[in-house]
Amino acid sequence: MRPHYRWMTMLLIAMCLILTTAWAGQTQSPFELGMKAQTLMSKKQYQQAVDVLTTAVSQDPMNSWLRGMLANSYYQLKNFSAAKKQYELIALMEKDNELARFMVNILNPLAGLGDAAPASEDQHKRELKPYEIEKKFGPAVLFILVADKDKKVFKTGSGFIISKDGLAVTNHHVVVDGKYIEARLPDGKQYPVAHVVNYDASRDLAVVQLNTRKPLPVITMGNSSDVVLGEQAVAIGSPEGMEHTISDGLVSAWRDYGKGFKMIQISVPISHGSSGGPLFNMYGEVIGVTSAGLKEGQNLNFAIPINIVKKVLQNRNKILLADLPGSDKQEAPKQKTEATDAELVKKSDGQVVCVNSKLGFAFSLTNDAWNMKESIESNEYFLKCSIPPLMVNLTIYPVKESLTESAMVQENTNYLLGNGFVQQNSFAETTINGKRAFIGVFDKATEKDGKTQNVRSSMVLMLHQGQFYFLSMWYMEENEQQILPFVTQIQSSFQLNVR
Repeated sequence: MRPHYRWMTMLLIAMCLILTTAWAGQTQSPFELGMKAQTLMSKKQYQQAVDVLTTAVSQDPMNSWLRGMLANSYYQLKNFSAAKKQYELIALMEKDNELARFMVNILNPLAGLGDAAPASEDQHKRELKPYEIEKKFGPAVLFILVADKDKKVFKTGSGFIISKDGLAVTNHHVVVDGKYIEARLPDGKQYPVAHVVNYDASRDLAVVQLNTRKPLPVITMGNSSDVVLGEQAVAIGSPEGMEHTISDGLVSAWRDYGKGFKMIQISVPISHGSSGGPLFNMYGEVIGVTSAGLKEGQNLNFAIPINIVKKVLQNRNKILLADLPGSDKQEAPKQKTEATDAELVKKSDGQVVCVNSKLGFAFSLTNDAWNMKESIESNEYFLKCSIPPLMVNLTIYPVKESLTESAMVQENTNYLLGNGFVQQNSFAETTINGKRAFIGVFDKATEKDGKTQNVRSSMVLMLHQGQFYFLSMWYMEENEQQILPFVTQIQSSFQLNVR
């Protein structure tokens, strides 16, 4: 090796030794701090992770990996404003970072809702299983029956008790137009609604007073400002009259629905009859009031934040049901219901037929004693026939003539799968009494007494003369062998254009 090359080599070695010594003298590099923060986050020590990452970012401000962890830590601490700021900085640094821009949009409505206290306040809480929530708070969930002046029940809903003396919460659209209202607990005991304490029609809330002489079970109200996107939630209600049904899902978004306040969008299925029920977080605290009264939302499911209920409770009155302002469409449903009454006709062979000559449909049931209930809301017709252990539902509503059968099948399949149903048999084309139809089978898991059970539904979809027909039969999967012959009979007997 030539002398000057040897000298240059020795100089480079010396410089490396100097730099290595200098780096060793530092406390920790940004990379080392980032790895330390990852360990803290894995242990859910998010506040400590924020402290470490703040130091790391000050040393390496253009490092999106560090800022991403910092944003996530802020998010877990429910400091949504700080999380949004970090994602905004990442989006500025990396123009093609779609995730950062997506998170900015997600956090935008949350940033103004008020950041929650540090997570340490919740360390004494224990997350519950859905069956534990039902066992502890289910006894305070109500099935509400609403009757007209003739004491004929024309709609049902859900609610929950918030005080031992019988103060209860439900949706405004559940109680409106009701002249007599009964609230039934899971133990079968019923309590009449004495009066309305307060209501807010624009936010679809009503607080009522039950007539009781003994203390009643109650729920625990939470803080809806603490709700985090993606957290699990559990609803208890009576969809389509199926009393005390438990379902679960996720908090999907905060939505400004154009009503002057933000609603909680959820993937928890909410159907007619679930309206007014409680939405629990996994600590068993009620964070919202489920609502199926938003017709414009169609397949979207929402809950009204529980903090709005607290505001409604600040002013208490005594409003008799007779003095409660009615809905704008109070008379229309009555006129339509009178013109579309169905009948259960018992034939000479003992077979029971459900027939509606006004709407022109009929189908055979078993030869047992069936309960029947029908209603019309706007242009939608609902019919329920039930007998343990089988329930038959029929929904009819007008659709655009441009709707194709394939689009109908796809839309309903997507809705079911998106709301926690599991497909057993996809919708297959068939013919029922000369009319083209599609039959599919779907399951929905439920929790009861700590045991998971499957509710199975065999569903029929039909389009006929601009009307959509949805016939569904619900039963427990464990009873399928016993029930299946009746299901097949009901499906094969379904007829249209009956006069």
